[in-house]
Amino acid sequence: MNAPVYDAAQQVAAEEKKNSLIRIVDDEDDVREALALMLRIEGWDAKVYPSARDFLVEDDAARPGCLLLDVRMPVMTGLELQREMIERGNPLPIIFLTGFADIDVAVSSLKEGAIDFLIKPADDEKLLASIAAAVHKDHRRRVGISDGTHVREALRALSERERDILELFMAGTTDAQVAERLSISERTVQGHLAKIYRKFSIHTAKEPLALMPDIRDVLGH
Repeated sequence: MNAPVYDAAQQVAAEEKKNSLIRIVDDEDDVREALALMLRIEGWDAKVYPSARDFLVEDDAARPGCLLLDVRMPVMTGLELQREMIERGNPLPIIFLTGFADIDVAVSSLKEGAIDFLIKPADDEKLLASIAAAVHKDHRRRVGISDGTHVREALRALSERERDILELFMAGTTDAQVAERLSISERTVQGHLAKIYRKFSIHTAKEPLALMPDIRDVLGH
């Protein structure tokens, strides 16, 4: 069949971007504002905090997104904030930004669950890719999906017909359109979708859409 259009995955990514907040914690005014400006130009909603304490007091943890965090700050460092968030049970994804290439600090932060560790000034394209990945991880978590590592295995378990239906679904095709395209009944399409969901361990209505970017990435390679 033709290559999938991935409309569904693109729509999910756009919705995640629209509904997310990128927090920036850095004690340097010009760094905070430059990052916030760049992100807003790219369509992200961004909020800045001059210190870790300000973030802990003011941030709305209910809003999905991620945290861009400086390492070396007075009073509370970035690593100390990361540990405090862990103790408070706040799993907001963290991307560290630092002007110092400290391997030990980088390893420590990544072991504690940081998404990335970038050196200032970070390449915009690389930073934006890390932000998109972190935001998607946070959205997956909020709908009950811990990670997307099972996607490749699930795709391998699909039959040829199930994969055809999934790719049509990824392209934004309705059940009725899939049925017409494949000359089968809508009920048969729905039966195949149920099998697909089981193979992806999907249990709620929100999970299929949340997995679309992960499925797109695998199918696109």
